[in-house]
Amino acid sequence: MSEPLALHGGRPARPALLPYGWQAIDEDDVQAALAVLRGGRLTTGPRVAEFERAVAAAVGAAHAVAVSSGTAALHAAAFAAGIGPGDEVIVPALTFAASANAVLYQGGIPVFADVRADTLNVDPADVAARLTGRTRAIVAVDYAGQPADLDAIGALARDRGLALIEDAAHALGAEYRGRRVGALADLTAFSFHPVKHITTGEGGLVTTASRELDARLRRFRNHGLAATGWSWPVSRGSCCRRSLPMSATRGISSPCCSSPSGSAPTGARSWRPSAPRTSASPSTTCRSTGIPTIRPAATGAGSARARSGPSSAS
Repeated sequence: MSEPLALHGGRPARPALLPYGWQAIDEDDVQAALAVLRGGRLTTGPRVAEFERAVAAAVGAAHAVAVSSGTAALHAAAFAAGIGPGDEVIVPALTFAASANAVLYQGGIPVFADVRADTLNVDPADVAARLTGRTRAIVAVDYAGQPADLDAIGALARDRGLALIEDAAHALGAEYRGRRVGALADLTAFSFHPVKHITTGEGGLVTTASRELDARLRRFRNHGLAATGWSWPVSRGSCCRRSLPMSATRGISSPCCSSPSGSAPTGARSWRPSAPRTSASPSTTCRSTGIPTIRPAATGAGSARARSGPSSAS
């Protein structure tokens, strides 16, 4: 009689569970972390700014804002794009939950568009079919690290004055038609979770070419505070999503990317940020006060429901 499966009490094939993620940590990483601990700055500080500059240079972006996770990066991008209660945002049906949750955090309504069978990225034709007068933004997910059809989706966004948010959680270092991901959308969200290309333990970052969006992102991650001399004006509807110096130090020591290609996206972006909108209750930006109705996509290569996949932004 054959030995029973481990599920039924037999001997496991592995003595220990297969790790979810495996990181290469060397002595330089350990010493860099110790230097932060001994340096007296355990939150924000120059190491975070150094990491932001390094990523911005690597992807060819004008601005980079580090936050506490990839999900926080998407949430910050949704806030900066001005998504508010009742706004519709096109999201791929095949993605991690965070791509749609970031819209819900702002009180918006995710509208799922189908994906292409050959790339598993969102289908620009289906995106076009789901645009309405209430659409405010499009989220393009680079599924499994393969960039979405950013030219076609970007053209849709430009023509209608919509924000284009790229969920590049798995696409750090990727290129789209010779152009580096990170400088192709209005806002690009990266993740540095332990299963991503580089890890900061937990962490995320948003890149943008817009000085105004950069300012909004920085206020959002710091309770809406913006230091102006001794004045601290507060913008409503923000959260605490700060990046830690120790996390930034781990990111700086990672082999991030080679020199950026430096090419700008095809066509000038016509979308300009308007004031972010919040509901009567500011808590909706940190936690949805209700679950808006989600309009499902038509059946096809993707599901009518959002399906979990490797393009997670955790």
